Amino acid sequence: MKPIVLNMLHLVHKRIAFTPRSGVKRFHWIVLAIALPLIVGCGGTLQAGIESTPPAAPSPAEISHAATVETLSSESKHLLATVETLQNENARLNAALAATVVAIPEPNAGRLAYIQGGDIWVKELFEGSPERMTTDGRNQEPKWSPSGTWLAFRKTRSVVVEIEDCSLVSQRRLCRAPVVQQQLWLVNTETNGARSLNGGLTVQAFAWSPLQDRLAFSNTRGQLLSISGDSASARLLTPSAGLGIGHIDNVH
Repeated sequence: MKPIVLNMLHLVHKRIAFTPRSGVKRFHWIVLAIALPLIVGCGGTLQAGIESTPPAAPSPAEISHAATVETLSSESKHLLATVETLQNENARLNAALAATVVAIPEPNAGRLAYIQGGDIWVKELFEGSPERMTTDGRNQEPKWSPSGTWLAFRKTRSVVVEIEDCSLVSQRRLCRAPVVQQQLWLVNTETNGARSLNGGLTVQAFAWSPLQDRLAFSNTRGQLLSISGDSASARLLTPSAGLGIGHIDNVH
């Protein structure tokens, strides 16, 4: 149908060229009356004398490719949304962590108690300065309490005591004479306050409780006693040796 219309228009052009001027106008209207229905019947595909070809239907391969592209685009959008959600959650967790983090102190290696020149010294490991606990040069065997507040140690001292059969004074059964004692002392390493235990008399053995700042010791009478670091008096744990308990050499 379209070629026919084009041919008719071509003929009209020729006819106009050879038709007298008086009949051109009438012939022109006749041709338009015939061509117009044909142009409408062509579905409007004739534009200014140029025929436009309708687009071809897409092939199955093209349809499949378009569907794949659309699917990938949808998955990409979903992935981007997931990444954005994770980034927001990460930022929220970082803010919460920054608000709850507390300063972590440096590892504490503890303190060292040692003997130098007969005196007890305490040093914070590793960069601490040595601190002197005693000054008389007669001390040994320092032992820490579980809390690290107290040190128990031996001190060798001469103590004047009353003894029987003193050879220096005649006709007297008792006299006073110096006797070397292996005393037990406690020192508070925070305040440097120190005191002797057992009345300044010899203590045979001593040991700290593994659970609390309580010290057990045995005296020369074979008795076992205990005392806490901040207590003023000791508690008797066993009767005197005269009741058949026997001699206590060590405390564990």
